[in-house]
This record gives sequence, structure tokens and C-alpha cells, in this order.
Amino acid sequence: LTQVSRVAAQFPSTSKNKVELLQQLTSLRAEADRIQQSNSSLRAATERLQQEHETEIRSLRANTERVEQESRARTEGLQQEHEAEIRSLKADIERLQQANRSLRADKKGLQEASRAATERLHQAHEAEITSMIENTSAELEQARDSIIGSLQEQLDHLKKSHTAQKEKDKEEFEKHLCKFRLFCKHPSSGGIVERKLEVHKDSSLYEVTEEAYELLGLKDSHVPVDRCRLVRYDEYMETLDQSFDEKEDVPFGELVGGPRSYYTFELFMEVREKGQVFRPYRNRGLNLQLLVVDVEREEVGVPMAMRAELGWTVAELKREVAEHLHLSVEHMRVALETNNEGRLLSNSTNVLRSEGFYRKHTVFVCYDEKDFCVNFADSNFQKMLDKYANSILLSITLPPSLPTHHKPTHSLHEQDKASPVDADKREGEGEEAQKQDDGGSAGASGGE
Repeated sequence: LTQVSRVAAQFPSTSKNKVELLQQLTSLRAEADRIQQSNSSLRAATERLQQEHETEIRSLRANTERVEQESRARTEGLQQEHEAEIRSLKADIERLQQANRSLRADKKGLQEASRAATERLHQAHEAEITSMIENTSAELEQARDSIIGSLQEQLDHLKKSHTAQKEKDKEEFEKHLCKFRLFCKHPSSGGIVERKLEVHKDSSLYEVTEEAYELLGLKDSHVPVDRCRLVRYDEYMETLDQSFDEKEDVPFGELVGGPRSYYTFELFMEVREKGQVFRPYRNRGLNLQLLVVDVEREEVGVPMAMRAELGWTVAELKREVAEHLHLSVEHMRVALETNNEGRLLSNSTNVLRSEGFYRKHTVFVCYDEKDFCVNFADSNFQKMLDKYANSILLSITLPPSLPTHHKPTHSLHEQDKASPVDADKREGEGEEAQKQDDGGSAGASGGE
């Protein structure tokens, strides 16, 4: 207000300016009064809240002290009751121990009395039993001889009839057996295991699967039986032909065409991985050996087996290969090995039967984004296929190397004079080479 008065003094004293300044001065005084009243009410409210807070704190302290006193009194009472119970239990235990000692003493006395009575009875009956044995021994020997003779005749007759019946039952049982060669890629060793499986024609598919499971020893490999199933198998083509899906209630003899000692197919115990689902196999499937080609490293991977269907299209084959190898179909190329060369499967709608697939084939798989954009004839994939087709694998066995201090003591002229036996022996101990040509007769002649 003082500043406003000073400002008003600096300006000319006109009636209009004075009126405006007085109005402003009046409004500022009213605002200051309202602020002072608000401050007074706030101070009163603050003092009231502080008094209420102190009252609550004093009340809480009094309650806390009262609860602590009650808790201590209750704890002391419980402790006294617990000690009284412990003393009572100790007295009961002492009484039980005394009673147990008394029972042990009574039992020992009874045992001694029983032994004495038994000894007396044994002595009394021993003489009587001895005389009875001597009297009956002669009668028993006579009766035994006559009984043994009669029993021996009956036994011989029973043996002959039992042997004849057993052979007849065996022949009858053999007529109802289905005999198979059973194969399995054992999860422990990783190799193919072969067993002979003989099952009754009326057995269910589940019973036959359990018997094959026990025969192959898959339980020792910690593989549950629900991860195994039997499928038709072509050993010559190494192909899984057909599965027996949704035929668990059909007798096994009907599934395989009746009981026989020889079948045109074998059985294979297929073991799936945990979390994998068995797929139904139609009759006459394909056995594919997948070779993954790495064009950057210029390497061809080891063969991986995969089953396919003749009715698949090239697009379905790529999709299954991608799922089997955990790859993407987008930049994948697939080539079929025919006539010792790789032929690209470019038409996605063609059926595998029309592409020349039959039973067992080798398929090359390449997954490379850069090489996928290049024409197949100029791609590194084609170069790797050509290199693979015209490669020769040599397996060479060398003789053991001579020690460094050993020096030959014979000249060439002296070696020529050696006996033919020594010459043959040197040939047997020399270098042995085995040449395998994957490129046909031309490659074989080049290798030689």
C-alpha cells in the first residue's frame, strides 16, 4: 500500500487518476484482510489437529502398555501350565519304565519254565518215537516198493501222452503265430538293431507293441512305450512303408494278412522325440537321404534320413524338409540326385512321382539368400553339386612307419634276389588303397 501511495505521488494529481488509485488501494486492503483471516483460521485448525494428534499418541501408548502387561501375564501362565504338564509326563514315563522292567523279568521266568517243560517232554517221547519208527520202517519199505512200481508205470504213460500233447499243442500254436524280423534305431547306441518277433494272431496292436518294446530293451533307455509305434518296413529300400493308425482294436493277424512264417515286409519300431507327434504313413513311402549343402564353406553335410510320400508336391516336400531341418522355405532350393547329377526341383506344383521319385533317393538342400537370387546354372549350389558328383573318395591304409634310427641295409639289386614268398609278404605289408567312385564308370577309370 505504501508503494502504491508512492507511485500515486509521482503522477500528476488528476481526479481520474486518484479515483483509480483509491479503488486499487481499497481492493488491496480488502484482499489483505481476507488473507489475514485465512491465516488465523489455518493457525486455529493446525493447533486443533496437533492437540488431537497428541491425544491419540497418549491413548496408543496407554493401550500398548496394557497389551504388553496382559501378554506377559498370559505368557507366564502358559509357561507354568507347560511345566506342570512336563512334570506329569515325566512321572508317567517313570511308571511305564518300571512296568516294562517288571514285564521283562516275568517274560524271562516264563521262557525258562517253558524250556524246562519242553526238555522233559522231549525226553519222555524220544523213547516212544524211536520204537515206533523201528516198527513202521519195515512196513514202509514194503509199501514203498509196491507204490514206486505202480507210480513208475503211470509216470511213463503220462510222459508219453504229455509229450505227444505238447507237440500237438506246439504245432497248433505255431499255426497261429505271426513271425517277423523286427528293426529299430536304438536310442542308446544310435544303430539299427534287429530282433525276431513272434506274436499270436489274436493279440492286439498295443500288446504286440509292448512285446516288441520289451524285446528291444527300450525300457533301459528310459523311453516310455507311448513314444513308440510299429510300422511296416522295407529292409531292402530302408523305407517305412505304412503305419497302423486307428487300428488298435483290430487283431494283429488281420492287420498283417494272417499268421505266417514269412512276410514280404518287416516291422520297424519307430521312436519319436519328446513333444513330437506321430504322422500317419500311407503305403509305399519314400526314403530320402537329405544332404545339406553349405555354399559359403563349400561343404556337404552328413546324410539325414527322412520319409516322404509319392503323392506330395514339390512345395509340400520343401515344407516338410524345412520343418525337418528347422529352416525356412523362403530361400530354399532342393535338388534330386539323378544319373549322378543334381536336378533342381523348380516346379512347386509337380507331384514327386512325376519328378522321378520311386523308393529311395538322395536330395540336396541349399539355404542361402544370396545364392538363391542367382540363376541355378550359375549358382554356387550347382557348382557344389557338380563337384560332389565328380568327386572320388579314397580310403588309404599306410604301413607302420619305420623308426628314425633304422636304415635299409639291402640294395635294390639284393631285394630283387629275394624269394617270391618274401616278395608276396612285402606286397601284403605295403600300401593298401580302396577307391570308391560316386561318378560312374568314367570317374572310376579316372581314379584308377
